[in-house]
Amino acid sequence: MHRDTWAFLVEHAAGDRHFHVPGVVDEQEGFVTVHVSGPSIVAALTSLDRVSRTDDDPGTRAIAEHLYQRFADTVQEIIKHLHRGQEATAVKIVIDDRAKPATDED
Repeated sequence: MHRDTWAFLVEHAAGDRHFHVPGVVDEQEGFVTVHVSGPSIVAALTSLDRVSRTDDDPGTRAIAEHLYQRFADTVQEIIKHLHRGQEATAVKIVIDDRAKPATDED
């Protein structure tokens, strides 16, 4: 996700008792990769949902709603295809809302 999107998420979820800012945030070309726990994902969902419904600023509400939906969609997919055990791989949530690159066909 873009570093500004990450900053938005941290700003709004950090107050939740279950959210833990990861020790390592890898940033490359303005995008970040972070490893967060399940409780932090729940905290993000809870916080984003609250902000999307209660913040005074319509822009903040819109960003929170968009991020909430992206996280919620991923969590729903995880629930549908739950896999546990040693062979289970980490879930990767990619939030990349850049415009599709132009092609010769466009």
